[in-house]
Amino acid sequence: MKTNQVLLSVLIVLSLISCNAYKEELKVNGYESEAIHNAILDFSNKSPLFRKDTIFSVNVIKTFDSTKYVIGIIGDDMKILVNDSIRAMIGLKVKTIPTRYLEIENRLFTWWDDDYPLTKQTLEIYKRYNLLQDDEGGWIKFPDFCKNNLTIYKKVTTNIGFGYYEPPVINCK
Repeated sequence: MKTNQVLLSVLIVLSLISCNAYKEELKVNGYESEAIHNAILDFSNKSPLFRKDTIFSVNVIKTFDSTKYVIGIIGDDMKILVNDSIRAMIGLKVKTIPTRYLEIENRLFTWWDDDYPLTKQTLEIYKRYNLLQDDEGGWIKFPDFCKNNLTIYKKVTTNIGFGYYEPPVINCK
């Protein structure tokens, strides 16, 4: 009986130590990128949603409070349309595709970083997670909505990435 209590106590102590071990990896000082790192570590260690998805989108939410970074993390299964113009941007700072990522336990976190260039390695990781949709293989639909009446819209079916296709003309009054 006492052996079981001792064993149970040891297991509880070990689980508490291992659950909080990630906290030693948290950054105390830094900027947006360090806040993102901390948010991902906390999410991957504390959120039950971490086990529900494989790919996550990380977003820095702009607020009026300049003393805070607000980081949102959501499950994401959206494909990224990649064509020759995107491939030509390797080495450049782009706004059309998330340029940063972090892998934890076979899960991928992606985010936009205006100061970080797109790399070949980033595209290879996205390909490994089946995030990329090549022009050769598929078409994608982009609906354009009128802001003042969301029942007025036109869809564009294209194999050209968002921001590179010719948007439809809609009469929004």
